[in-house]
Amino acid sequence: MLPDRATMVRLLAAPAITLAVYLLVFHRLAERGLWSSHEARAGLNASWYLRNPGWGPSLLPDGTPELQKPPLSYWLIAGTARLLGEDHPGPLAIRLPSAVAAIACAGCLVFLGVWTGNPRRGIVAGMMLLTMMHFTWLARIARTDMLLAAAITAGCCCQVVIRREAGLARYSAAAGLALSCAIGVMTKGPLAPVLLAAVGVGLAVFRARATLSEIIRHAVWLVLPVVAGAVACLPWFLEADARTHGKFTEEFFWLHTWGRGMGGTRLREHPWWLYLVQGPFEALPWSLLLVPALVWAVRKRGDATPARRDALDGIIWLAAITGVLTAARFKRMDYLIPAFPAAAWVVACWWEARQMSLGLAWRRRERGGLVAAMALVAAGWCFHIEWALPFDNRLRDLAAMARSINDQVPGDETPVFFQLEQHELAYWLNRPLHTRIGWPELASETDSTGAAWVVTPRQRLAEGLFIEPGFAWKMLAERNPGRTLSLPDRADLVLVRLERMRPASPVVLASCPESTPSNR
Repeated sequence: MLPDRATMVRLLAAPAITLAVYLLVFHRLAERGLWSSHEARAGLNASWYLRNPGWGPSLLPDGTPELQKPPLSYWLIAGTARLLGEDHPGPLAIRLPSAVAAIACAGCLVFLGVWTGNPRRGIVAGMMLLTMMHFTWLARIARTDMLLAAAITAGCCCQVVIRREAGLARYSAAAGLALSCAIGVMTKGPLAPVLLAAVGVGLAVFRARATLSEIIRHAVWLVLPVVAGAVACLPWFLEADARTHGKFTEEFFWLHTWGRGMGGTRLREHPWWLYLVQGPFEALPWSLLLVPALVWAVRKRGDATPARRDALDGIIWLAAITGVLTAARFKRMDYLIPAFPAAAWVVACWWEARQMSLGLAWRRRERGGLVAAMALVAAGWCFHIEWALPFDNRLRDLAAMARSINDQVPGDETPVFFQLEQHELAYWLNRPLHTRIGWPELASETDSTGAAWVVTPRQRLAEGLFIEPGFAWKMLAERNPGRTLSLPDRADLVLVRLERMRPASPVVLASCPESTPSNR
């Protein structure tokens, strides 16, 4: 006897979800170059930790200390590479922690659904999250934003549990919140406790029919573990600052943390409305359902059904994170990723309540439409991965250029990156290098060694003929000769051997005689 329809659906659900997750997150994860400078820089730092196990901070190939981020993501990449038996982290080892973090974000939503007695809602929320356009892409890129999103999502789920439970469950959730905050701090610094504290205060303040003493008591429970998790990480930051003689505080805290948040530095500032306008496009297709979900959740706040109550928690979560990030001066859409799980949770709560209000026939139709939409998104990503990305990879990948440089430059010589910051090329070279910015520095490098192997953009050669006419440039390798591409940091890279043909003679520019302004 054949199983009924409901049984067939349950039997096929697990394999279908597993296949979709694989196609969205893991399919061909390692089969493209490290286009993003963040990926290559992460690989370089992880490679240093493989050679020098310890607390860090790590050093880049030119000897510059890593001052932009705490080391947890680099430790995870190094550990993954060690498990894969690699001495130099490959693309899979570099991207796998981010992919697993994306799965962890979805897993937290599934846990939240199970904890609230609605496992189907949790599964729907997790799949909605994994099929949001920008979230899926970041799951396939080695960026610390996805690791931070996993820590924030786990911490917010713990805060929801703390708010509603008591006894051992509350203490366990508080410990999980402190651990989540510590993971976030060691991934991206003070941003993690700021976001978690904002969510905690929001959950405490907007507790229904709560007195002031209850609000304060819940705020302490929701924020104190966050403070404990942040303080636990303080020794590493103090040690890093001591080892870099104060440079870590100056670079990481003042420029990349305070400067991005409050402005007033060399970093670009963005309008306050950027996330509100661009965010819905990045969260497609499920952002289309967010507005009706928000209207449903807030229109009858007195109607405290379980689904609406859970959705209101998600709205507080979403509003707190979006509000903090909107207040920051420096913005980019990757930073908004910790808010995506909250949006998926709110939409899933609305979806579940809508299902309960429909008849059986319409319920099946809308479930079929939901599954079809998710399948269509997965199919679109498969097309992008199978056909679009390989074409882009042929234009962007710098592995071939690195092989040419390694073939031309003797093993006992050190290549010089002149007016060039190209982490991907440095990653594929996998050897020490020097970085020079000014022409006097390059001239000194050449005079001290007799010759220099210089990697630089092609236009620097024309400048050199005028600024340092005593140099002889011998072209050894070039990338995409004769081809014009819209990739200025990749298309025109050249390797030249630089020698001094005659002693350096400073160029003296005669002053122009003063001229009388014309009457015309």
